[in-house]
Amino acid sequence: VEVTIVEARNLAAGDLNGFSDPYVKIRVGERNVRTKVVNKSLNPFWDATFTFHVDNPATDVIHIEVKDKDWFGSDRLGNCVCPLSDLVANQVNDRWITLQNTKTGDIHLRLTPLDFGKPPQRSGSNSWNQLRANQQQSDIVNYWQDIPK
Repeated sequence: VEVTIVEARNLAAGDLNGFSDPYVKIRVGERNVRTKVVNKSLNPFWDATFTFHVDNPATDVIHIEVKDKDWFGSDRLGNCVCPLSDLVANQVNDRWITLQNTKTGDIHLRLTPLDFGKPPQRSGSNSWNQLRANQQQSDIVNYWQDIPK
């Protein structure tokens, strides 16, 4: 799976100056990676992409942890877990996720399953196309009902 950590917004202030120095730790299976630190920001932008091997898409998850880098360690700014089982195959699954275990904060992710995932929805069967087809049928019925006899 390809994981892009795009950005975060409205993070909690972890430092006395009213800001944080956030970075993101990502874990899939046994592999751990992290983004660079963005200094003095509550709305950091990373656009960092990582690729992970997935053993079992039905049960494997992506662990995301946003942290505040300090001189003597790091404080947690929030976290989330993303299941892989609901991702659509070979498509970028773009989403904002609300961070857990924090008062405020969201993270923007792009997840792309490279060799697994749900089959894409056929273009003719999505709800928007169905809604348009139903409206067209309704318009035709209304037209024929309005013709004087």
